[in-house]
Amino acid sequence: MALLEMGQTGNVVHNIADDLPNLEGRVLEIIFREKILARPPMEFDVAGSVFKNREGIEIDYLLASQKSNHIHAYEIKRGKVNRDVQLNRLIGKTARLTFKSIKLHNPQITGEVLNLEDM
Repeated sequence: MALLEMGQTGNVVHNIADDLPNLEGRVLEIIFREKILARPPMEFDVAGSVFKNREGIEIDYLLASQKSNHIHAYEIKRGKVNRDVQLNRLIGKTARLTFKSIKLHNPQITGEVLNLEDM
């Protein structure tokens, strides 16, 4: 707002353009979360994103079930990616997770890599 008040619209446009990919990614994640929760692939006890910077784990979204000892994770991308490579990375990150709210022992881990083509 301060830049706009000083008449620096060029800087405002530049700042918005720089942050647009982050905004697009967040909006895409919100849309996919709603789509996932409308028809979840499994019953679940836990749903959410995971950000554990110290362990280098970032998972866009996951569902976990104690009863079925199963985690289903999601990687959400804006553009085209090699889904097999991304899925292998996702499953590897998911295997390193621990949960405080539910107990899982060597859970079955599945996942999906979603992008704009899956809308």
